[in-house]
Amino acid sequence: MYINTAQVLGVLFCLTYSFAFGQNYSIKVQNTDLHYEIVGSDSADLSTIIKKYKKAGYSSIDIDTLYLGNSVVYSINSPLIINPKYILVKDYVSGDTLEFSEVHNWNQFSELRLKILNNYLNNGYPFCQLRFSSNDIHKNTFSYLLNKGRRIYFDTLRINNSNQLNNLFLSKYLQIKPGSEFDQSKIEEINNRMSRLTGWDIQSIDTMIFRLGNAEPYISIKRKNKDYLDFFVGLTNNNSGTVFTGQASLGLFNLFKTGRVLQLEWQRVRAGSQYLLADYYHPYLFSPLFSGEAKLEIIKADSTYNRVRTELKVFGNAGGKVMYGVGYYYEDNSAISNKATENGIRPSDKVNINGILLSADYNSRYSIPEGEKVSFYLDFVFGRRVVKDSVFSESGSWIKAYSNISFKEKINNRLEVKLGLTGLYAPLKGQKVNEAFRFGGINEFRGIPQKALSLEQGASFQSELRLLLERNSFLFMHLDGGVFREYGLGTSYPVSAGPGMSIKFNSGTLDLAFTFLLNEPYAFSSNVPLMQVGYRANL
Repeated sequence: MYINTAQVLGVLFCLTYSFAFGQNYSIKVQNTDLHYEIVGSDSADLSTIIKKYKKAGYSSIDIDTLYLGNSVVYSINSPLIINPKYILVKDYVSGDTLEFSEVHNWNQFSELRLKILNNYLNNGYPFCQLRFSSNDIHKNTFSYLLNKGRRIYFDTLRINNSNQLNNLFLSKYLQIKPGSEFDQSKIEEINNRMSRLTGWDIQSIDTMIFRLGNAEPYISIKRKNKDYLDFFVGLTNNNSGTVFTGQASLGLFNLFKTGRVLQLEWQRVRAGSQYLLADYYHPYLFSPLFSGEAKLEIIKADSTYNRVRTELKVFGNAGGKVMYGVGYYYEDNSAISNKATENGIRPSDKVNINGILLSADYNSRYSIPEGEKVSFYLDFVFGRRVVKDSVFSESGSWIKAYSNISFKEKINNRLEVKLGLTGLYAPLKGQKVNEAFRFGGINEFRGIPQKALSLEQGASFQSELRLLLERNSFLFMHLDGGVFREYGLGTSYPVSAGPGMSIKFNSGTLDLAFTFLLNEPYAFSSNVPLMQVGYRANL
């Protein structure tokens, strides 16, 4: 509520009336523009305050709050000031003019002051102060004095809690290098950059110690992903019957103490079918904003052909949480015999695909960060496909899109729900059978195979309800479904459900899961695990 002079007189009358009947009151004024505070105890003080603000160019004042009790307290916090046309900033020591700019509104005025302060905060002057000097009503100019303070340089970055990250790497990654000018923006960027370092998180920026012209930042960090070695065995149902499957994998999340990640994985789905994955992630490729990834997948399927798939990506980030990538995609499918596949279709001799890979990634690398609920990623490939066999050769353009979005929510202290939706699109026209092979097998205890390494069209839904126990252990029930269109097989609608458990120990995790097929898909793609048991050891 803004008051004019008449309203001020009304307030003074009320105060005088209250005083006459023995009631106490006080007045407090705080204004950040003037860096000015007065605490008054009678009407003369209030009159003085009003006069000072009007002399400084305030057309009216705003009484924000009124407290009633043994005393009446008027708190004047946000005076309304005449919109200045110019802002003048002079050096506090030399008196030199540092800035003289025209402003058209209050937002522009505030932005300019903030810009001036940040310019010095980010260039070696953490103690700079911008103080109000005067208001020239006739020239409609606000004047400020800038006291830069002492020039400060970064000293060594200190880490309070125990960790295994190399200090030199972390200092380089966070751009806090000893001897460089103090930069407040780099301190504010620590949270974002640590969130982009896979497997690590910032716990707190504890303190900043200034001494002898140097600034020592102290931070605490947390490692989220532990190195692991695991082995799983299970029973899988397909058209050959029930067979044993197996998986072994190794995950290293801090190679050379620099946050680099290496994952190796081997799987056996059925007789003659095996899968090998090697995935390497390199943070700080040539700048903290860029990282790189190299992925190699090799499949031997049905004793009839091999597939080799290679991806090389460079991710970039402009400061947000979404990472954008561009890279090279290569896929080679080669027949290794003239034997027909299980559904009687003979594979082509060779199918090569070369293309450009575009990616977007939000919180989905290896695990959803703490405090986040949603993650997603999108891969889009466009390129050229060449098919050769003993009879003919053809080539043409080729596209593929693969995406996933995941959501997790803690309902209460005991229940947590996880949901996921995966989609895949690629043209089926002219597809060869060795392209249509989709690898299933063991995959995070999911009844519907999620590794889509082929040309298909479809979507799948994954859901899991967890009952949380002590020490991060939990029981779960999963329900998964999908709809797929495959070359030579039409459309299938696989659905599965089952219970499971995950028990945490200091040394690792024991996992057990069962799957019941509610709707059997086509035999060619029904590599659905019926039971899995395994142990993941922490290294």
